[in-house]
Amino acid sequence: MKRPVIMASAVLYTIVFIISCVDEKNIPESNKGDNFVLTWDWNESFNSVIGRTSPSLNLLEEENGVFLKFYSSSNKNTISYLFQEDRLKAVSVDYDSSFSDSELTALFPEYSFVGYMEEESVYTNYTTNTILFAHHEDGNKNVFKTFGFVPLNSDLYKDFPTISINTLDDFHQINSYTYQLKGCVNGVEEQVEVGFQVDTTEHFSSESLMCVSDFSNGEFNLDVKGLKGDIEYYYRAYVQYDGIVYFGEIKSFTTSALKYTIDGKEFSMVLVDGGTMPPFYIMQTELPTSSIFAIGNESFGSVDSNEDTYVIQYEFSIFVNAIRKKTGLDFRLPTSDEWQFAAKGGKFSKGYTYSGSNDIEEVGWYCDNSGNKLHDVAQKLPNELGLYDMTGNFSELCDEGTNNRDDVDGPSYGGNFSSIASNCKTSSYFDGNRSASYMNRELKIRHINAYDANMITIRLVIPK
Repeated sequence: MKRPVIMASAVLYTIVFIISCVDEKNIPESNKGDNFVLTWDWNESFNSVIGRTSPSLNLLEEENGVFLKFYSSSNKNTISYLFQEDRLKAVSVDYDSSFSDSELTALFPEYSFVGYMEEESVYTNYTTNTILFAHHEDGNKNVFKTFGFVPLNSDLYKDFPTISINTLDDFHQINSYTYQLKGCVNGVEEQVEVGFQVDTTEHFSSESLMCVSDFSNGEFNLDVKGLKGDIEYYYRAYVQYDGIVYFGEIKSFTTSALKYTIDGKEFSMVLVDGGTMPPFYIMQTELPTSSIFAIGNESFGSVDSNEDTYVIQYEFSIFVNAIRKKTGLDFRLPTSDEWQFAAKGGKFSKGYTYSGSNDIEEVGWYCDNSGNKLHDVAQKLPNELGLYDMTGNFSELCDEGTNNRDDVDGPSYGGNFSSIASNCKTSSYFDGNRSASYMNRELKIRHINAYDANMITIRLVIPK
């Protein structure tokens, strides 16, 4: 896609000069009226503009051969013209009423959005050889009152290079949370900043810019991690040149479900929504303390790093932060409310006593069927969300809402393999204080922020 590059400083000073000449006290009070008919020829002379100006517009200011300003007799809108060598060089329109982003598109339907320049949104119209700067009212990118126009190409502006920035379709999935995006820039003879904008909506937020690096002509790519499963993401390439950010076409892709493995067996992160809390993803299974956890080709080992069957806060923090850093995803413990909502089946709940059934034998390992030992995950039936073992086997640790979200002395829910049935309900829990009895025999230190990995384990979540 062709993107004109203009000398930013010259244009800004031109537009600011025109706008600054508005003398509000000389404009009569009136109600809102019709908009201006915004037509002109960039080769027009000073006298030609005067001759064709509607009688309904009154001359407000004039500098012979250089500057004209008119206001509408039916409203407070003003239009200004700047000339050089008796040729029209720039136009500025100042409306009394403001326009939203959608209203701007309706006002100038023939213009295409290009990008941003400081406090302006930039649009182009190749048919009329015009670039439009829509000034952000009070810094709001969706509110406009003042518009400046200059030619895309004119010998009045010297050395205007033209670049192209394209968003390529050739995206590549590296793993379940990382995608490689590709773009192409041409027409620049120096290092420029290039990158992508990525968001879950076509109305990109200002925080969604991701810089690749300084770059010159040719293709570039960016590995974007931290992407969540089963979500449509929108993206577009950009280049920043001479103070203006120019964008390529908007394209999209849908991510596959986020997968993980436990000892080589694959499971999914399951979306839980419809509750009073924000939606989140939760592991389909609990994570046995000694099992190897991996996402894609990246293994994170086991949470019980020293294999002493107790997990202290330091061990858990090292484990979960390694996952966060590698994936870009904010893995954490569930809150008690999140865990219980998921255990009950979320918005698909059928009101069972246990997680997925009224018959505990179908869904959980407890004192009467476990043989007094732990079992491999996902051997019983899942609940309504497809989650396994939220009744019995291991009790599952939750975040009790301390200042440190990696604390591991919170309550544990769902009962375990040694629990009686009445302690394995979706609302059953053990107080986290029971973990305070762990003694590190080697260092002779008593850890109060720890849990017994013989009975308790974790099931991580990610905010959507």
